[in-house]
Amino acid sequence: QQNRWQEKATPPGTRNLHLAAAALNGKIYVARDGFDQVYFDVYDPATDRWSSAAPLKTTLSAVPGLTAGPDRFLYATGIQANRGGASLAERYDPQNNRWETISNLNNQYHFGATAVYATGRIFTVCGLAGASV
Repeated sequence: QQNRWQEKATPPGTRNLHLAAAALNGKIYVARDGFDQVYFDVYDPATDRWSSAAPLKTTLSAVPGLTAGPDRFLYATGIQANRGGASLAERYDPQNNRWETISNLNNQYHFGATAVYATGRIFTVCGLAGASV
């Protein structure tokens, strides 16, 4: 094993300002800001290839927080829809390449989110609560 970085396949699209990533089932899932649209891509380290995945059900204007759960699903939280407040969460099924809305957050948030799975729960940290953009 070498203790140095290696360059791998270039991700699709342009380099974006906002990204979120999570690892699940040996692959890396990336949500990237496309300015009025969020793209969802999958990197497979075994083949060094990128592919597109199904977009989230909600039309997004900001990158959500992503985390993998122990149930082999990927969770997107703090979803900000159409420049409104972020109040949604969705679950991605990689077997069927499909998202479903699963819950609302307690408040509306703006300006980004991050998520982590710990102690049997998903924790989401978002930007400003109840602010208008």
